[in-house]
Amino acid sequence: MEFYQLGNIQTKSVSGNVHKAVFTLTGEQVAIKVLAKSTLDAADTEEVVLSKIDTMLKLDHPHFAKLLDWFEADDKYYLVFQLCTGKTLFDKIRDHGQLAEADASKYMQGIFQAVAQLHQHGIMHHKLNPRKLVFLDSTNEAPLMLTRYDISCTMQRKNELETQKAILKAMQDTEVDFDDRYWKDVSDQAKDFIRSCMCGDPEKRLTAEQALEHPWLSSK
Repeated sequence: MEFYQLGNIQTKSVSGNVHKAVFTLTGEQVAIKVLAKSTLDAADTEEVVLSKIDTMLKLDHPHFAKLLDWFEADDKYYLVFQLCTGKTLFDKIRDHGQLAEADASKYMQGIFQAVAQLHQHGIMHHKLNPRKLVFLDSTNEAPLMLTRYDISCTMQRKNELETQKAILKAMQDTEVDFDDRYWKDVSDQAKDFIRSCMCGDPEKRLTAEQALEHPWLSSK
């Protein structure tokens, strides 16, 4: 850590805080997750953690905040990530009231591309929501980034999926309803995309790669 200067805390979590930091040799701004070893699952042996870090280092996609480096101390891991400084998608929607459908399609195309790469490496992002989608910077053309300043989303064992049962059950028991008060100006193609992604039958539900072939994304 001698070449990194920790700054203010950006986000807090049970497993550790994310700090804004500077790589002193170049002045590059980064995000550093300080991951306390005491918060890791019992199954996360040193071998498992190192395997997860190795997998994360292999990820390289323009819409995913990349793990750049890492360090280990007696009681902590320091994970150095690409820093995203723009607003979250949630804040952008809140500030503007809504998104143009063309913009929504463009953003989702990039995010589904990133998610597809995660799945190819056996990784799931189990907190995928507008607060976790952050623009790279504040410019108008900044890409929307998938951020996950952690390694806990790496799937090493099937039983790690147990925590998702409630979400999956809710999807299976719920039929998507498009209230005309909010959806009357949204295209049928977009609605079909949403239904296909939220289908209760896993055999019919689109994978991330299949979603990228849907006309609502592939025609953009």
